[in-house]
Amino acid sequence: MAFGLPIDKADELILDLFRAEAETLTGALEIAASVEPVLDRWGAQSHAKAFDKLWHQIEVDQSILALVAELRSAGIYCGLASNQQRRRAEIMSRRLRYGAHFDGEFYSCHLGVRKPDPAYFEEIIRRTGLNPSRTLFIDDRIENLKGAAAIGLAYMHFVSPDMLEGGKALRAKLTALGV
Repeated sequence: MAFGLPIDKADELILDLFRAEAETLTGALEIAASVEPVLDRWGAQSHAKAFDKLWHQIEVDQSILALVAELRSAGIYCGLASNQQRRRAEIMSRRLRYGAHFDGEFYSCHLGVRKPDPAYFEEIIRRTGLNPSRTLFIDDRIENLKGAAAIGLAYMHFVSPDMLEGGKALRAKLTALGV
């Protein structure tokens, strides 16, 4: 049982919640307003607190942050580009202190546009003044890489098979590129 539903139905509910969250990623709608109707429709409104806790749970890969610190100390600009709704962006920026770990944070809810829309990447380039042809965008989703490529960004597909080895694996890929 999850959210008071059998597991097979809980999976459907979670997909429905992801669709509802998508509406919040540009900042036009708050997460609670988006998911409440979904929870009501599924008869899971009593599980709103469990949803909130689960939806805002974030596991930080310390090895990636160590790599970012190393790159930054070498003078390489490192920005965080993430599709997020306002509450989760706030958690990432303030509670997890991503603002202290990255040179810039670019959350879709603050930009008003989300990946993979090329306008998302154009706005980051506008705000940072970075040269697109000398900027490497790393992401786990192919469609986001295509959006970055559309404006001339270099890109790298990276999916960490093991959360504990993420930084090590990314470091190896970047070393192979000469970064």
